[in-house]
Amino acid sequence: SSRRPSAWKMFKIFLMSVMANTMHAQRLLQTMWPLPSPGKSGSCRTQGGNQGRFSEHWGISELRCQKICEREIDCVAFQYSNVRKYQKCELHSAVVVHVYPTLGDICRIKPLPHLLDQYVGLLLPPS
Repeated sequence: SSRRPSAWKMFKIFLMSVMANTMHAQRLLQTMWPLPSPGKSGSCRTQGGNQGRFSEHWGISELRCQKICEREIDCVAFQYSNVRKYQKCELHSAVVVHVYPTLGDICRIKPLPHLLDQYVGLLLPPS
């Protein structure tokens, strides 16, 4: 005869399943923040090619930058710069419509339809 698992063991199995799904959801969320121009990195730009409004955080990782932006309701995008030994996070509160190609910068728009729909495309430097 087979023994049924105890309620405690079933609860532990359930908890492990929830934790695994939560970790998977967190990893999935990380990958869902799109680069506005696929394959193109650069600085976040608002209408007219302006830098817009943003706050700065220094010495944090890109993932930490994203997490802060996720929690702040007025954050619509973040720009992460990793140049030499400096790491800078810009939390943007003005809608990003362009990315200006620059080395060492990554612009990511919060994955919300009303923000992604306003993105126009890569802003090319004048020739």
